[in-house]
Amino acid sequence: MHDNQIPTALAEACLALASRKGWPLPDIPDPARSSRHDVCDTHRTTLLFRHLWQVTGDEMFGLGSHPVPRGAFRVLCLAVSSAPDLGSAMLRFAEAATVFPGLPRFSVETGPAETRWVADVRLVDDVEHLIADAAVVFAHRLFGWMTGSPLRPRRVEFCYPQPEGSGAYERNFQAPLMFGCDTAALVMDSSQLGTPIVQTEQTLAALLGAAPTGFLGASDHAVPLGDRVRHMLSAGGADPWQTVDELARRLSMSAPTLRRKLRAEHTTVSGLREEVLRETAIAGLAHGRETIAELAERLGFSEPSAFTRAFRRWTGSTPHDYRTAIRQGEMITTVA
Repeated sequence: MHDNQIPTALAEACLALASRKGWPLPDIPDPARSSRHDVCDTHRTTLLFRHLWQVTGDEMFGLGSHPVPRGAFRVLCLAVSSAPDLGSAMLRFAEAATVFPGLPRFSVETGPAETRWVADVRLVDDVEHLIADAAVVFAHRLFGWMTGSPLRPRRVEFCYPQPEGSGAYERNFQAPLMFGCDTAALVMDSSQLGTPIVQTEQTLAALLGAAPTGFLGASDHAVPLGDRVRHMLSAGGADPWQTVDELARRLSMSAPTLRRKLRAEHTTVSGLREEVLRETAIAGLAHGRETIAELAERLGFSEPSAFTRAFRRWTGSTPHDYRTAIRQGEMITTVA
């Protein structure tokens, strides 16, 4: 599916809801269909979503059991932005959503093989299936964006009978679809729950600023694998000495696959580890109050002399000389 196209069903659900409620529509042309007929232009659908939000002043378009104030989705996204991994993000989202009683009830059902992220819309006035569809579409985009890689579900479950033109959703999710289920759900391998989060509150602000565009169109937020590995090695509390096997397991791939994909990006785990250690060491010497021995221990070196040898290789200077020069305001030429 082209990046500027989404399933027509979402746009048609917006139009059907406005018609049912008697709400006026702005001068937005009918969603332009592509040659496939089951997909349409993202921009026009974005305008429809925004208009319905403005008309109702409610992020659930007035369909929930209680009003949901504008900005609620932003709050949920911020609540998960500091999560360490996908599983934690899914749980935090479900827990944070309970603050807004008008939202669907979200839950995470984890088993040994597969995990279901569930949106229960049975208390929602969802005749058009707009909320059910939007819930799984937005979650699919959000969680994929947070991990820096498109989310690959085992299947996607819908809580209504199969309609015509459902192939657009199958292409959108790149997964089999099941209809007539009790709830809407994304079902994924439980092994994916440990996938690390690579986005931050700062990058989230840009995504939310253009909402709902980034949550409707096909995912284009993939982060290079090397950047994802670098983040895993450098995140707060992370162990920069994680092995290739450990990193690969967290990324739900084999070690040979990880090595091969990094080679395609002209890098390696050892090279990324060196970058992270070098940057952390320089920051520690410049801003920290640790002794050099304490810094060496924090970075995982067996002894200060090993740290000194590595630092000289990275910068051409010893840690002591580097810190002295910084304190004296002198410039140091470093070796890349």
